Amino acid sequence: MSKVKKRVLIIACAVILLIGVAIGAVQLHRHIIHQREVEAEMAEQRRIAETYFRLNFAFFLVSFSTGDREEMLIEMGGMYISYPQDDWFVSNRFGIDVTHYLFLKVYERETGATLSHDTMIEYFSHEFEPDGSLRLYNNGKHPEMEAYVEWVWEGALNWEETRLRELLAFKDDIDRIYRLYRIENADNGFERRTILELSPQMLDALLRAKFDPDYELDLISLQQAGY
Repeated sequence: MSKVKKRVLIIACAVILLIGVAIGAVQLHRHIIHQREVEAEMAEQRRIAETYFRLNFAFFLVSFSTGDREEMLIEMGGMYISYPQDDWFVSNRFGIDVTHYLFLKVYERETGATLSHDTMIEYFSHEFEPDGSLRLYNNGKHPEMEAYVEWVWEGALNWEETRLRELLAFKDDIDRIYRLYRIENADNGFERRTILELSPQMLDALLRAKFDPDYELDLISLQQAGY
């Protein structure tokens, strides 16, 4: 083989090698980019799942227990859940969820911030924002919801300290005040109802009775007025 042919062959091999290296580099680069995109998408899905879980946890739509937290987040609570309007404890004849009505009042008393019952219900009525994006409480468009969810979430990883434990204990206190009043006024024409059937006016009166020892509780008058 002549020197010219050898040189041509060497150059051809070098070119083929360079092309192969270039193709490999491009493919590796594309793989890295794709892997980063997959990881970014997984991280975003995880963030969304955690956001949904915190929201659903704060409003008793999912429960929190020991175990595999990640599996629970994704499979049980990490998704959009509409507010259960037909649930047994939601929307009594006065149109309120008594449990959360009381919780929101406690939140207002302890923080000075407010989240109305109507705002809470309206938030859950849509899965998406008007622009088509997911309705997430921490997307900057729902500061009242965000403040409440983060308030409830404080200490959520420790059931002994969780805010929900305190809220449930508070509801029990209100229920005891109401049951005592109901028993004491059974012979005075007071209609027998459960606390979950009460009106906002009666609940407000019970709340005042809990915090003001000088307040004279009069639910009979409220009942006679249609509340």
